[in-house]
Amino acid sequence: MARIHIQRIIEYYEVPASLWQELVDFGLIPLIHTEEGDFVEDDMLAHVERVLRLALDFGVNKEGIEIICHMREELSRVRRELLSLRQRAYLPRDNNGQLLFEAN
Repeated sequence: MARIHIQRIIEYYEVPASLWQELVDFGLIPLIHTEEGDFVEDDMLAHVERVLRLALDFGVNKEGIEIICHMREELSRVRRELLSLRQRAYLPRDNNGQLLFEAN
């Protein structure tokens, strides 16, 4: 998986070093530590951008960002569950309400 060096992110988003370190220390930005330095995985970039936008553009503190991220994850889980339930609700059933075939 591709990684992005944190220095590129810090420079691109013009993040103050103290804010970056605070977000990392609080666990809001997951890092990969290597001999070459610290990196962010490609698939985490959208999350990192969201955290930085909340902090830099909206002035949300780290506790608020944590709550927002948790609520987004929970909303995503509930949406997946709802989709699964909707799919199950439309499966063909016999006269006793039993599924005519096993759902995946």
